[in-house]
Order: sequence, then C-alpha cells, then structure tokens
Amino acid sequence: MKKIVLLQFAVLCTIIGFAQKDKAMANNRSIYKAIETGDVSTLKNYIAKDAVDHGGGANGQDITNGDSIISMLGNIHNSFTNLKVDVIADAINGDYVFTLVHMTGNTNANPGMGMPPNKAIDSKSVDVVRLKDGKAVEHWGFEDPKEMMQMMGK
Repeated sequence: MKKIVLLQFAVLCTIIGFAQKDKAMANNRSIYKAIETGDVSTLKNYIAKDAVDHGGGANGQDITNGDSIISMLGNIHNSFTNLKVDVIADAINGDYVFTLVHMTGNTNANPGMGMPPNKAIDSKSVDVVRLKDGKAVEHWGFEDPKEMMQMMGK
C-alpha cells in the first residue's frame, strides 16, 4: 500500500511539474506576442518588478526594473513596421527558458536602437531568461554580431 501511495505522489508531482513548465513556456511566448503586437499591457504578469535585462539598454547597459524593461519592449515594437516575431524553438531547464527567435520587419523613419531608418531587418537571436516564482527576473540576449552590423548599415 505504501508503494502505491508513493507512486501516486510521484506521478502527481511529475504532472504538476509538467503543468508548471507548460505555463512558463506559454508565458514566454506571450511576451514575444506582446512585442510583436505592441500590446505590452499584460507584461507585468510575466516580468518581475525587480527584473534585470543584461545589456538591453543604451550602450549595452543593464535595464534594472520591470517597468523599464516593459517600456523598452514596447519601444522595440514602435521602432518597426510589419514587425513579425516568430519563436523557432524554445526549451526550459530548471529556472531557465531558452528561446531561438526570428524577427523581421522594416525600421520606421525614426527607429532608435542604432538602427537606420526605413531598412528591412531579418534577425535571429537567442534569449535566455531566468524565472523566479513564474516570472522573468533576468534576461540575456545573444545575436550574431555580423548580422547585427549588417542591419545597422555598418
């Protein structure tokens, strides 16, 4: 009887673990959809107040709070027309989510982020996000430097 109860408990823990991972992956994809659509109003549900975006600010500086990160993500959308953000692949391991993202669109007349105006972009990047209590608390982004320089017209 004890073995059956332990087995049932192990199965329940596994199911709960899968459900938490599925929710984290769905939340991750919601962040990319918000960037694509420009509707960043729900991002407080996914990004912690004390989150840090490593290197996401001007001149590679860290962005050090959730509201500032959300604002930056909204600015990404506002810098492009026809923005499309596709998740190619994603995975979760413990508290870390890894995502390969393909972003396409055209910069608008005043895009910011060091990008030239009215330029087509086609970029792939890898994002690594650390989660705590179901919310993003840290982000690192990795892009091909050659690809980035080409998009910046350099």
